[in-house]
Amino acid sequence: MEIFSRSEFSDVSKFNELFQYNSYLNISNFFKSEFWIAFENNQYLGQLGCNLNTLSPDEGYIGFLNTSNINDTKTMTILMNKALEWLHKYNVKKVYGPINFCTWFNYRYRIKEELPLFSWEPQNPIKYLDYFYELGFKPTQYYHSHGYKNLSHLIPITEKYYLRSIENGFKYRPFHKNIELFISEDIPLIYKLSLEGFQNNFLFQPIPFELFKVMLISQAHSESIHLGYFVFDQNNTPVGFFYHPIENDYLILKTLVILENYRGRGLSHSLTYHGAQEASLLGIEKFVGALVANGGESEGNNESFYSKNTETLWRHEYILFEKNI
Repeated sequence: MEIFSRSEFSDVSKFNELFQYNSYLNISNFFKSEFWIAFENNQYLGQLGCNLNTLSPDEGYIGFLNTSNINDTKTMTILMNKALEWLHKYNVKKVYGPINFCTWFNYRYRIKEELPLFSWEPQNPIKYLDYFYELGFKPTQYYHSHGYKNLSHLIPITEKYYLRSIENGFKYRPFHKNIELFISEDIPLIYKLSLEGFQNNFLFQPIPFELFKVMLISQAHSESIHLGYFVFDQNNTPVGFFYHPIENDYLILKTLVILENYRGRGLSHSLTYHGAQEASLLGIEKFVGALVANGGESEGNNESFYSKNTETLWRHEYILFEKNI
């Protein structure tokens, strides 16, 4: 078996070509990172990458795992040890995984193979969890998504929150459907609100606007990005947004930001009203509360609201690991 690192590979463009998820390598310069590929007799065996947390350099992440044979634990153990050695060299004390660069991008593993399957969910084989367990990683955070039906039942209930917020001087507007306006006007607002609204989230780290813009433009071309709304206060200052695309005939309640000083006023329900109303006009009657941290604020507030007023169809679960080194 031969192990090649990207920094030492004689032909970086060739390495990039061989690396699965190689689109990530185009943005690797934003992170202190390293990547490895394993070969045997010129046959690809597997890969992974790791990087430092830009905000907390004593924390590191392992991600980008891929293997040609999910039962080849030996190769993945060697690759993961390579990453742990590299992180230790940079004085990392705690390692999290799987995380591709940071929590703005793909992270977590699904725990069971369950349907329906969505593009925004982890796509890992379940065997991948064993690679972490066998190297002494322990669960650090669980997440879940719930599928519900009877979306239209939410409309008259959330409308009350919406009308009350209008009486209190709040205003709403949808994300621009025009891609040029979305890029020039909406993305800067989403970036600013996300940095402030997510700053206390687990493993949060800021990313440069240029990188955030690339990420959202990619989503704008692949998803119904216009199914999202901003909320503004009495001074026309943006104070939140809710992004909810449609996939597999489900409205996906995915990314919600309400700035801290404006929480507890029913604005998340008001934003849900817009998404539910628009989706119902398209004949959508199912929705997902997506990628919620167990024990988090959304689980206690929005999920109890959804389950009380609609019917739960299914639950998918995900996991994130940690290890002290």
